[in-house]
Amino acid sequence: MKKIFFVSLLALLFALPARSDAGVSYGVFYSSLSPYGSWVQCNLGYVWRPAHMAHGWRPYLNGRWEWSDCGWYWVSYEPFGWATFHYGRWYYDDYYGWIWIPDETWGPAWVEWRYNDDYVGWAPLPPYATFTVGVGIAYTHHWEAPSHYWNFVTYHNFGSDRVNEYVQPADRTSRIFGNTRTGANIGYSDNRVVNRGIDMTTIERRGNVRIRTAEIIDRSSGEGERVIRNGDRDRIEAFRPNLQGRLRDDMNRPQNVEQSKRPIATDFDQSVRERRQNRTRSIESDSRTFFGPRKDRNEGSNIRRPSAQPAPGRNPVFVPRSENPRRNNPPPEKLNRPPRNVQPGNGTFVRPRPNNPRQPGLRNPMGEKPRQGRVPPQQGKDQGARHPRGRW
Repeated sequence: MKKIFFVSLLALLFALPARSDAGVSYGVFYSSLSPYGSWVQCNLGYVWRPAHMAHGWRPYLNGRWEWSDCGWYWVSYEPFGWATFHYGRWYYDDYYGWIWIPDETWGPAWVEWRYNDDYVGWAPLPPYATFTVGVGIAYTHHWEAPSHYWNFVTYHNFGSDRVNEYVQPADRTSRIFGNTRTGANIGYSDNRVVNRGIDMTTIERRGNVRIRTAEIIDRSSGEGERVIRNGDRDRIEAFRPNLQGRLRDDMNRPQNVEQSKRPIATDFDQSVRERRQNRTRSIESDSRTFFGPRKDRNEGSNIRRPSAQPAPGRNPVFVPRSENPRRNNPPPEKLNRPPRNVQPGNGTFVRPRPNNPRQPGLRNPMGEKPRQGRVPPQQGKDQGARHPRGRW
């Protein structure tokens, strides 16, 4: 009897359906993004590179911003935006261009913010910007996003449906970046990642616009995101699959994988140092090849450093200018000119006065004649005498 009961219990256990909440792996990324780009296996694992992108393309460019309960939410117009702009990190490599590194944490937009009185900008976060609940974004390496990472627009055009048409050109981005300050960090609230960035009321006040708000609804089935407009408040159905871990086995990998031809250096400081060292080595090698090895020109010669001792026959003692007889002015008789007008006795110089025709007793060296009819009042008979041309 006990044996029959045990066998029936085992049959009942095997007949129960398996649980379906085990989650999915990164395979949903591999299969969904393959039609729009290529997967590359490198030192970072499997990274995705978009294909057929226009010149000047960068992440978070083709779409629009909407304010939600999770802060600023990026609504992308690209078919791969549901994954690449809400999961993972972006990085620009000199060889591959823009690449996306997958991650399992969902967010409304993984960007950093900068703003001033006229412009507001955003840039994608690098792969070493890690998110921790209670801390937010923390960088494992020193990082400062280059100018080609940033998208700057005016406050008035921030809420536009085609915000990419108002992004400032690259030559102005670096100048705008130097006059901006950092926005709010990404946080965590009500079991969700929140990207506050810049306050919505600030953008509405400075841009004289009204920002559309949205309600985010999660769904674990389907693919992509869907936006339903309902008056002033939109409804966004975001696809959020249940990702579990980084599975690297052969059963969970992209179908067509490209092997990387060079490692991707995500350490910004290290990559800059390596470039400078390689440039220095190349310059030194070129100079040795062209000029030959360096050698001391004075090696093996009789050239000696000159001594600081004065030459024989010269007095090294300093003589003041006033006491040096060679620098004193010679006497007037040696200059073949008459002596200066000096009064006898005290030896002071007296400057001769010029001749005034109205003061008798003084000569007129310029030969001027006194003007007729112009007599000073103090010498006239009448203080009120009139001049032919007017009154004094």
